[in-house]
Amino acid sequence: MDEFGVEPDCIICRALVIGYCKGQKADKAESLLFSLTMKHHLHDSESYDALVKIFSERGDLTKSMELQDKLLNLGFAPTSRTCKHVLNGLRVAIEKAKNGGSQGVMAI
Repeated sequence: MDEFGVEPDCIICRALVIGYCKGQKADKAESLLFSLTMKHHLHDSESYDALVKIFSERGDLTKSMELQDKLLNLGFAPTSRTCKHVLNGLRVAIEKAKNGGSQGVMAI
């Protein structure tokens, strides 16, 4: 964006992060969010929620919690929507564990 003289804002950040998440490219969305946060000091809770949601939907609570720790350190605050996604992720992780696939399940 910088190379084209476009100054990113929360709307651009949100559109890109959510788009990457919908395209199952969470790693790229995470990298972009961290880059925009560090370089342009953008703090968009909807982008944050989209990332937590994608990892939680996969039942990857380890990644979801690591992401939350990183984002909290950058000044993001979880919303009620964030908490809802984490709880849903816990449900998915428990179901996966019951079915024999414990990948991403944290010790509780």
